[in-house]
Amino acid sequence: MSFIEAISSVFKHYAVFRGRARRSEYWYFFLFNSLVSTAVSAIGIQEILGIYVLVMLLPGMAVAVRRMHDTDHSGWFLLIPIYSLILLFTEGTAGNNRFGADPKAASGAAAGYAAAKTTTSAGAKSSSPAASSAAVSGRTAAGKTCPSCGAVNAATASFCTSCGSPLGGTVHSSFSHTPAAKPAAEKKPTDDYWQTPTDF
Repeated sequence: MSFIEAISSVFKHYAVFRGRARRSEYWYFFLFNSLVSTAVSAIGIQEILGIYVLVMLLPGMAVAVRRMHDTDHSGWFLLIPIYSLILLFTEGTAGNNRFGADPKAASGAAAGYAAAKTTTSAGAKSSSPAASSAAVSGRTAAGKTCPSCGAVNAATASFCTSCGSPLGGTVHSSFSHTPAAKPAAEKKPTDDYWQTPTDF
């Protein structure tokens, strides 16, 4: 558990005396409390220091009781001066105890889940642009090859832009060799074109 995670956990469980707390959670909060108290004392305003001590009293007691629970002891052991200090430095019991689940195992499982989720998301994101790029490239690379000069023209062109020869239906593409459908025959205008009902 990092410093930020420990402080966040203590404030999230501001007045929670149930459950367990790891050594890192307790001692990081102790360090945070000491640094802030020293800084407030250096300012010289005793009223602010008094307010700060009152605000931090409840979460400090709660995390200390949870630390006792982590060693499978009641919170009342905090009243035993030397033994309570030893318990604060003692590693918690492995696995579940009568006060709850092992916080170390729970945080490890959460970290593993987050890492797996991040890896899966990154893989999906990296494959998606590649597929899109390939699809776009395939569309833009397709074209008709002129049988006379070999120039590649647009897929919808009827005549070669280089030599003017009529184009067939073969599509030239670096991604696909499937012949494209032949373009529809161009309608030749007739004298009665605008008078044919089916043309409307």
